[in-house]
Amino acid sequence: MTEDDFDLQWFSMVEKFGLNNNEWVSAMYAKRKEWAETYLRDSFFGGIRSTQRCESMNSYLNRFVHCRLKMYEFLKNIDRALDRIQNAETFNDYQCSTTTPVYSTHLLGLEKHAAEKYTRNVFFLVREEIREKASLSIVNCVQDVDNYTYTFKKFGNANRIWTTRFIPSGNHIHCSCKLFETAGLPCSHSFNVMKALDMQHIPSSVILDRWTTRAKDFSDIKYSSEATPTPVMEKARKYGGCVTCAHVKDPSTAATKGSVRRKKNAGVKQRKCGKCGQSGHTAKTCHANVQTNNSIASSNAVHMYNTNLTQNNDTSYGSPSTGPSYSFTFPVNDDCGGDTKHDVECGKTSFSPSTSAFEMHGYHWWGTTER
Repeated sequence: MTEDDFDLQWFSMVEKFGLNNNEWVSAMYAKRKEWAETYLRDSFFGGIRSTQRCESMNSYLNRFVHCRLKMYEFLKNIDRALDRIQNAETFNDYQCSTTTPVYSTHLLGLEKHAAEKYTRNVFFLVREEIREKASLSIVNCVQDVDNYTYTFKKFGNANRIWTTRFIPSGNHIHCSCKLFETAGLPCSHSFNVMKALDMQHIPSSVILDRWTTRAKDFSDIKYSSEATPTPVMEKARKYGGCVTCAHVKDPSTAATKGSVRRKKNAGVKQRKCGKCGQSGHTAKTCHANVQTNNSIASSNAVHMYNTNLTQNNDTSYGSPSTGPSYSFTFPVNDDCGGDTKHDVECGKTSFSPSTSAFEMHGYHWWGTTER
């Protein structure tokens, strides 16, 4: 689409939808050279449209990283992603240098030359332009003193016309579609001119070096070694290209975040008891806790004995002359720590002060008055 065609279709759209007084439409038309493809054909974009390249890289990296990764995991996964990109590039370089694609067009000489010059992925794009040439026909050819001007139209669309100019003196080809200026690729109209002039090789004027197999070849670069080194050059060599780096010193060390690192010879801090506040033991093994438990057990036992102890004047347990007898009842399965001398199973027990004897369920257990 030419600039005249763009203006014609723009005003036709504005008139159709009644947007003559719309401020936004007027502002967009004033900035048409910043966004309309018709006005951007002279700028090189390498085939990239909008944020296509950024979104493609973002989609690729999402397979390796996510928001919950730790820093060391993030760096490791980024290295994996870059390694895969480098391996894919190395594999493509190997294919370009050791293999040959299958030729499938009738312009065998031009297709073979394109396969030798371009990388494999770019060659596939160039071959599509060679195939597209078959749908074009020459409408007119004008020969001047120093150039040829060809006019083409596409089959089935006679309204679209392209103009291509060829300059024999430098083998320069310029087309009105401006595909080479935008993407760096020779267009189908240029291949039609090559066919008309019986060319077997693509002119160097329509071959962009960045798409060729020699794009990473630096053997042709010549380095000057005859120049006399100056003090500035000596400083640049010494400090890696930065002349002012001679006055730059190391930055001051900043304190790191987190807890202070302990010294190697510092003693280990001992834990203290939660009850007495002394070190060497815990609250479970504290002697104060043991004494408290023993005092509670003793008070409970005395309370139990005082509660269940009753005086018995029955003569069946002793004569009145020897004094009264006492009886008390123990709870069932009262374990006193595994000591069989003080374990009583159950039942009613009688004590006689005259004989200092306990009587339990008809059998005697002899003890002392301490019990």
